[in-house]
Amino acid sequence: MKTWQMVKALTEDPKLKFRSKDGFIASVPGTTLRLERGERCICTDGNIRLLDCNGYNADEWELVPQPIPFDEAVKAAIDGKKPTITLGDSRYVLMAIKSPWDDIGYWLRVMYDDDPAELSTGMIDGMWTVEE
Repeated sequence: MKTWQMVKALTEDPKLKFRSKDGFIASVPGTTLRLERGERCICTDGNIRLLDCNGYNADEWELVPQPIPFDEAVKAAIDGKKPTITLGDSRYVLMAIKSPWDDIGYWLRVMYDDDPAELSTGMIDGMWTVEE
């Protein structure tokens, strides 16, 4: 998305975060737009606009997925999305499969590299993300 679209989205929902292709993060902690990479903050703007941040301008931004708890990950899976969680070096995907025996039931399946995996306490207690 373009810079103006990112700023518009942040104005409408300040909880969002965006990442530029070169690693800068745009966020609105409180009422101030911050543009930072690692420890380096190059711009703060209390009016939530990004016209000139010390000469920095990114043409493309992507939404940074926000962490959600397991129950919201289940709802997302039922809606056809693919929630993921990373535990250690392993990334897992949660899937909801419609039950063939009734109209309202779903089976949950956790996948790791296209293979079924066991649902663990760390997955239930952990925070998931959903790529849009």
